[in-house]
Parts: sequence; structure tokens; C-alpha cells
Amino acid sequence: MNIESLSSVASEALTTNVGSKMQEDVSDVSFSNMITEYYNDVNSKITEADNNLRDYAVGDNTNIHELLISIQKAKSTFELGLQVRNRLLEGYQEVMRMQM
Repeated sequence: MNIESLSSVASEALTTNVGSKMQEDVSDVSFSNMITEYYNDVNSKITEADNNLRDYAVGDNTNIHELLISIQKAKSTFELGLQVRNRLLEGYQEVMRMQM
């Protein structure tokens, strides 16, 4: 069996499957939908972390390891969203400073 032939078959299969999937996804995706989905994801992670923390405070059988992981996921997701917002705002301000 030749490794080169396997890699060409694998890359062809990936290109065909991923390419058609990306074309389907691109037609359905808009910027506002992406922002809405991300906002909902951030909100669900913060809610999950809050619920886990509340359960731990009440004394329910909550694994502290899972609690800390959910808090860190919520924090990281929120910080990423904040940085994206800051970059978009900087870009908007830069466009507004341009002279025509």
C-alpha cells in the first residue's frame, strides 16, 4: 500500500465533503446570526456556571472540578466575546476617521 495514494484519496474525500458542507453553511450564515448564536452560547455557559455554583452553595452533590471547569469556560467565552466586540468597535472607529 502506498502512502501517497492514501493521502490523495483522503484529501479528495475531505475536499468533497467539507467543500459541499461549507457551501451549504455559507449560504445560511449571516453576521447577525453568528453574533446571535455566540451570544446565546455565552449566555448558556454563564447560566450553567451560575447553576452549578448555586448547587454547590446549597450543598447539593456537585463535583468541584466540574464547577471550576464550567466557571472557566464561561469566563473564557465571555472574554473572547468582549475582545471581538472591542476589535469590531476599533474597526468601526477607524472607518469613521477615514477622510473621503
